[in-house]
Amino acid sequence: MNFVNKIGISVLVLLSLLLIPSNAISIEDLIADALISIKEADSINADTSKLVEKFNYALVLIEGRSDDCISKDDCISKDDCISKASQILESIVSESKALIDNTKSYNASKIYANLFYALIAAVAISYISVALYKILKDYLEKRLMEMDIKVRDEL
Repeated sequence: MNFVNKIGISVLVLLSLLLIPSNAISIEDLIADALISIKEADSINADTSKLVEKFNYALVLIEGRSDDCISKDDCISKDDCISKASQILESIVSESKALIDNTKSYNASKIYANLFYALIAAVAISYISVALYKILKDYLEKRLMEMDIKVRDEL
């Protein structure tokens, strides 16, 4: 190899190292992030069934099993399967964040509705108790006023 070829190869290696992003995330990190996001969504009682199905499908793609729900159209090569799996895992993380936000807002609206119903029930119960008190008081006053006064003979 002559000197020009050595310089050319070293320039290509240097350019390839510069062009590869340093923040490239490994598939193991994506799997861990997806699992953590699914657990966070599940911790607030969100429906994570679709996320788990996607996660399982991504694992099947990563393992490259041909017998589990992978058709010939899914992947062309192992690298294609890995890239599709990484896209699925990234979508799981973003979908779980949206699911967490939606579930939190739904839970908050349920709490506000329950507080409103409790307030209405408290007002109704207090009105009913005051009305019953007045009815009972009027009944006892009327009964007292209708009593006959009897004088007792003293011995």
